[in-house]
Amino acid sequence: VPVDQITVREGWNPRERVDQEELLALVDSVRSQGILQPLLVEETEEGLVVVEGHRRLEAARAVGLCEVPVLRLSGDGDEPG
Repeated sequence: VPVDQITVREGWNPRERVDQEELLALVDSVRSQGILQPLLVEETEEGLVVVEGHRRLEAARAVGLCEVPVLRLSGDGDEPG
């Protein structure tokens, strides 16, 4: 899915703080290996919203990836599809 089609719901990230060292390590990993675990996104009326994978999305944007792998939720409690 194109990175620019995924939004982040304000206040939704379950992490209370972002450890910059961990984020930089993740950026390096994404740069060298890509995204290994898909992001979990929810399909809403507003488009795709990240549910799990906020840091992976941020790292993907930091290295300039155009697309990321995702698993989609339908928004009605269904399993990823």
